[in-house]
Amino acid sequence: MQGMKRRVAVTGMGVVSPLGCDFELMWKNLLDCKSGIKLIEQFDTTDIGVKIAASVPVSGDGAFDPDLYLSYPEQRRVDTFIMYAIAAAQQAADMALFSQLDEEQKKRAAVIVGSGIGGLNRIFDTSFIFRDEGARKISPFFIPSILINMAAGHISIRHGFKGESSSMV
Repeated sequence: MQGMKRRVAVTGMGVVSPLGCDFELMWKNLLDCKSGIKLIEQFDTTDIGVKIAASVPVSGDGAFDPDLYLSYPEQRRVDTFIMYAIAAAQQAADMALFSQLDEEQKKRAAVIVGSGIGGLNRIFDTSFIFRDEGARKISPFFIPSILINMAAGHISIRHGFKGESSSMV
């Protein structure tokens, strides 16, 4: 492939962020100079000095609703970071009209997902299950629910993309 130029076109965008969980809302909030930094809602901060974070909202305007992207059984099998990746990818695919791709185009469609770390919520929760109830109580979906490359895998399977599927940390 040396000397061969490859063209890439970004035709859709999706986002799950502290400024909103769809591209239009996030962009509007960004242009309006709104901050995504708010009081932490996801856990009790009583014994923690820091009470604020730039977290994906779980309630109110722009909150993330996993039911829009995954069934309840699917939500139970994956960590939150995978739900975010699936949601952002679905938004981008819808904007790009990827549902209209033919089989040849799907063979060339790649999915590459990057994450600093994934699965922390699930790892944390499972550590208590292991400590309090033993190894037999750990879900068989534990490992697949925390692996970084599972985000790209879920997206590829969901959309029928057969090109490169990769993840970077």
